[in-house]
Amino acid sequence: MSQIKKQTIGHITIYAINDFSESQELFGENGFFSNVPKHYIDQLNYDCPDYLNGNCINEWTYYCYLIEDEGRYILIDTGVGNAHVTNVPTPNNWHGTLLHCLKTLGVSPDQIDTVFMTHIHADHIGWNVINRQGTIQKTFPNAQYICPKADYYAYHDGITAAAIPQECFDLCIESLVRQGCLQLIDAVPFSLTSHITAYPAPGHTPGTMVVNIVDGDKCCILTGDAFVSPLQILTPECVFIYDIDPVMSTRQKRSLLSLNSKHIPFLLGGCHFGLGYVEQQSDTVVWHAI
Repeated sequence: MSQIKKQTIGHITIYAINDFSESQELFGENGFFSNVPKHYIDQLNYDCPDYLNGNCINEWTYYCYLIEDEGRYILIDTGVGNAHVTNVPTPNNWHGTLLHCLKTLGVSPDQIDTVFMTHIHADHIGWNVINRQGTIQKTFPNAQYICPKADYYAYHDGITAAAIPQECFDLCIESLVRQGCLQLIDAVPFSLTSHITAYPAPGHTPGTMVVNIVDGDKCCILTGDAFVSPLQILTPECVFIYDIDPVMSTRQKRSLLSLNSKHIPFLLGGCHFGLGYVEQQSDTVVWHAI
């Protein structure tokens, strides 16, 4: 799988950057989903033939998205990180390649204007900071960092603490607060540029937000973990085991697909399955990877 994929929406350029990937069981006793009807799995195999390998997906990806719009670079999520580069510990010994991919694109860390976190989980904040000679600093020194306020307080209230090691939260989030460079935003639409807006979509976490990109009649939605598999586009009621509010999560998926239906086909990208087009086939909505 290519680590970088490029698409355009009007004059806006979107780079899907696969920071890290690993094999994971999707269905079955130890899978991320349970009680999925076989015909949905068969349909997923038909629509996305390279996605599944038995009950496992070939690659459980950890995508970040770089957007170039109006002369600005906006980074959506910062992936899993890499302790060998940042000197900041990562859960599960993850070894991401985000900075290498940015270098391949000719983009340096100091060119990033905004870092937007769709939610606060360890696999979305890993490259936030870097340890330089014992001092924790922003990896992207000129960027404004932004994340949902609800997730910040959900961690402190113990609601999401199990999903984020304390050391990771302290280094990748609290250090930014102490430096005065983390903007905590309310659960309301938030404009990143005139074409890019973040919208609240709670369910996976209390503060989860998605990023909508619109230029003319073209649309792309970057979902973070509001969707974690193409399966959930085919059948939104399939619940990811790490969704904190499954009922709300399902409701948000249906709402996001409905709100963007006028743009079909439209681009949809998630952290764990990359970028592709949502299309209408007869009475079914499907997703095809680019």
